[in-house]
Amino acid sequence: MIRSMATIISASRQMIVAWVGVYKIAGWKCLAQGLHLICYEVGDCTSTAFIFIISLDRFLAMTSFERYKKFTIRHVQILIGVVFTVAFVYYCILAVLIGTIYLSKRELSANCYRGEVFTLLYCKVLISTLLFIFIVTVVLYTIACLVMRCRKVVGSNSVRRNQLKREKVVTKRVAVIILSTLITHIIPVSFCAINMWRNQNMLGISSFLLLMHPATLTLDLFLYALLDKDIRRSFSKCVACGRRQRSVCKLHDRTTNCITPFNIHHHNDENQAAQCPPVP
Repeated sequence: MIRSMATIISASRQMIVAWVGVYKIAGWKCLAQGLHLICYEVGDCTSTAFIFIISLDRFLAMTSFERYKKFTIRHVQILIGVVFTVAFVYYCILAVLIGTIYLSKRELSANCYRGEVFTLLYCKVLISTLLFIFIVTVVLYTIACLVMRCRKVVGSNSVRRNQLKREKVVTKRVAVIILSTLITHIIPVSFCAINMWRNQNMLGISSFLLLMHPATLTLDLFLYALLDKDIRRSFSKCVACGRRQRSVCKLHDRTTNCITPFNIHHHNDENQAAQCPPVP
């Protein structure tokens, strides 16, 4: 969601710049006005961290179930707060260093492109770090799947047996998210990192990532919604309600002008209903 906000804000800024006609501003103003830069950096850090946490969660559930049971909802809430806090503090430190050392006397495009504001070395280190975390995420989840496949639920404790079965089901569902990460994150990021370290032209790569990024966000959101039980249940209720509504409307059209005789007897069944002639 944060990355989506960054894309929307960046596109809105480009339209405003094209309308106003201001093409050059001081570098430090980009950091001061660039809300999309905050969303990009914080979004990259948090999304990568959360995908890693999901994979680590499945790894602990399959390899060390006793320790995993001690990991409560309260711990998850604290962990999410820590991730967002660290990401925001990281961006503040980065903005101060970049603003005082690299952008103090430079003029940049008023669009404040991410590749112009930050140095090439920083982009190389960042994208390599993200790629490393993505690879570790896939490795951890692969180990969790192998343990899940080899592990058999034994013992007489039915509660423990049901918990392990439930964790296996969750692990299988998360496989869709990990596969999506492999296709939509690791492959393009690897391609981009190789070309950046070779100092090759990034124009074509930037266009490729620009086109792929909205599709990636849409696919991830769709997969999260697909795997969420509450969303699926709500969608099923809406579909069922729509079908019942159409059935009621059809029945109403067929029985509007129908005479319904009732036979009142003590021994008649309660399910006896009105009888209508067929519609011509």
